[in-house]
Amino acid sequence: MNKPGQHEDRTTTSHARATDSEARYLSRAIALGTNMAAGMAVFTFLGYWIDRWRGGSGTGGWTLVGMFVGLLYGGYEVWKVVRLFYEDGGTEVGQSKGRSKQG
Repeated sequence: MNKPGQHEDRTTTSHARATDSEARYLSRAIALGTNMAAGMAVFTFLGYWIDRWRGGSGTGGWTLVGMFVGLLYGGYEVWKVVRLFYEDGGTEVGQSKGRSKQG
């Protein structure tokens, strides 16, 4: 036990820092969420803009088409991430290929 004012010597363990594979999966998840949100926003805005340009109220068919295209784009992004996951061997986060997780 340490006295007040002393800091415990903390060594880096496998649980203290993210491994390269965990960081890679995290970056893919962040990119996926960003791409889905940006795609939905861009395509919905384009649909809204077309509705307004054509003299509508902005809540018509083109806005819905834009939302649908944004959802398709989001599905495509999910497919790309899943495909990359399986190309990497589909190992669970924290596991190396061919070895089990030690804890």
